Amino acid sequence: MTQLHVDEVPAVYRRFAHQIGAAHWQRRVTQMNTAISNSPLLGDYLRAENAVSFAMHRCSEFIEAHGTLPEPEPASSELYQAIGFARQVLWMMDSATPVESDRMRSRVQDALENPDAMRGLRLELSVATHFARRGLQLQWPEMVGGGTFDLFIPHLGEVGLEVECKSISNDKGRSIHRHEAIAVQQLLARLLEPMAVPLRAGLRVVVTVPRRLPTRHEQRAALAQRIKDQVLIGTGVRLPDGTEIRIGEFDPAVLGDVAENGFVTRADLAAAAGIGNRETMIIGGRQGGALVVVLQSVLGDDLVGATFATLHEAAKRQLTAARPGLLLAGFDGLTPAQLRSIAEQDNDPAQPATALERPVFRLLSAPHRNHVVGVALLSRGELLPPTIDFVDSAGTTYYFPNRTSRFWHAGFSGLFHPRPPTRGALRP
Repeated sequence: MTQLHVDEVPAVYRRFAHQIGAAHWQRRVTQMNTAISNSPLLGDYLRAENAVSFAMHRCSEFIEAHGTLPEPEPASSELYQAIGFARQVLWMMDSATPVESDRMRSRVQDALENPDAMRGLRLELSVATHFARRGLQLQWPEMVGGGTFDLFIPHLGEVGLEVECKSISNDKGRSIHRHEAIAVQQLLARLLEPMAVPLRAGLRVVVTVPRRLPTRHEQRAALAQRIKDQVLIGTGVRLPDGTEIRIGEFDPAVLGDVAENGFVTRADLAAAAGIGNRETMIIGGRQGGALVVVLQSVLGDDLVGATFATLHEAAKRQLTAARPGLLLAGFDGLTPAQLRSIAEQDNDPAQPATALERPVFRLLSAPHRNHVVGVALLSRGELLPPTIDFVDSAGTTYYFPNRTSRFWHAGFSGLFHPRPPTRGALRP
């Protein structure tokens, strides 16, 4: 949970811009806008990946023009989330020594140009804020050279608690990464748009690669051209590298009114394509037809397996095993409501366990991981309905305590139980 007083917003923005340097996010926004102009289909993806930089840029425009931000509402959610992040950073820098503060400044500057680093930093600061608002003192081992885990809570339990945070991106465990798929789709859109114009029926193209999509532009262009050729011929083919192109028809009525090119995630599109893959592009024709292209891999996706492989490695290499440790996985693609639904299903004896419950118990039951006193799964944060003076953001946490750990302490129970928000400033 991150709490922000509405009147603080302009001062927080200006101080953050001074401490970090507005040029860092302005430069990133300029770079991303250039990339988007060259490849328009990348727009939504790049804006989402660089949400803090784009939001801080918009904050500067609003504050310069109006003195503050627009009213808190879903449309302005990203702006308030970014200012909340800025306040967390300033809080941490205020509580640090000059050397530690400089390290944090450098880390934030790097994160503004590195989406993976930003995801990790935002998760870490959110977790730190959560514990700080519960009145717990925090230490940052990375900044003082005290360990390879993210946070240390010295006065929780008998010997303190080590905390390691892992940010789980939408591409985690996926064979087809989003930016790779969009790069191929951009090439295909230019080649296939003219072919879709006269279509009266639905034409689907399913491209299955043996492992991953090509990473080099020349290879992507060659694949896109070959897909176009097979659409012209009207038959599928298996390429020498194992890539398979299948072509078939479907009833375009299931798509509803297709007005423009774009990405569609509705279930009816998956049914039309005959496959549940998320990387799907649809090109609408002018005669009632449509062309659907699906990109997939033989390997399939394994978000859960990849996530818990990361947690297993963290338990082994980043926690010391000499003190109790807590592992947290923050899922960028899970809303609070979705994670809450998963937890409710797991806690309903009448329903089968979800895919998340069993791997958690396997992790916690291993004797060589007995130092792990708990695993917490976190959703992404969302803006809460604002009060008169305050704006809060919060997420959902699904917490699995390990009471069989040799380090178990009663203080590790209820670490994520909700508590009423305080109105005071955050303190380390």
